[in-house]
Amino acid sequence: MHRHFFLLVPAPAREDEAARALSDWLARVKDLPGFRGGAVLREYAGEFGGLPNVLALTYDLEPERRHAFWDTTSTLPDPMRPDLPGPIPPDQTAALLGEAGHTHTTDHEDDHDHAGDHVHDIGEHLEFNRGGGLFARVLHVHSETLVDTTRPADYAALERV
Repeated sequence: MHRHFFLLVPAPAREDEAARALSDWLARVKDLPGFRGGAVLREYAGEFGGLPNVLALTYDLEPERRHAFWDTTSTLPDPMRPDLPGPIPPDQTAALLGEAGHTHTTDHEDDHDHAGDHVHDIGEHLEFNRGGGLFARVLHVHSETLVDTTRPADYAALERV
C-alpha cells in the first residue's frame, strides 16, 4: 500500500472551509479505482509552533492502481492542486522547521528596524497558493506502508517485528 501524507495550513479565517474542502475531496474519491481510504486530521496541541491550525490529509492507494486513480482525479476539483498552471510550487517545509520565522531582541544590529522585542510569526511567510488561496502546502510525503494496524492482515506482521 502507498500512503500519501500532506501537512497543510489553511489561509487565515478559512480554517473551517479548508477542513470541509479536504473532507469533500475524500468523499469524491472514496469509490475510485485504487483508493483504499483516508482521513482529515486537525492538529490540536500546538506542536507546530508558529504554524496555526495545521491540517493533515492522509490517504492510501493500491500501488498497481495508483495511475488509474490519478487519471480519474485529474479532472476533479482538488483543494491541494496549485492555483496557477505551470511549475508546481515547492512545499513550504522551511516554515515547519522554523526557518521562515525568527525571534530576536533589539540588542544587535541587522537590516530592519526594531520597535522592541518581537517575534516574527512563521505563518506570515506562507504562500497560500493551493485550492484558490485556501492552503499553504507545508509537506507532502509519499510512503510505502510497512505495517498498518487498521488492516487485520497486518497484525501478524506486528508479531514478527
